[in-house]
Order: sequence, then structure tokens, then C-alpha cells
Amino acid sequence: MIILLFLYIGIILHRKRKSKVDK
Repeated sequence: MIILLFLYIGIILHRKRKSKVDK
């Protein structure tokens, strides 16, 4: 379950980074 949490956090961070780069 901990692994899933890490993956979820990683995806969110990646999305935020992509959003910042886009804008």
C-alpha cells in the first residue's frame, strides 16, 4: 500500500511540474 501512495505522490508532482512548464 505504501508503494501505491508513493506512486500517487509522484504522479501529482509530475503533473504539477508539467503544469508549471506549460504555463
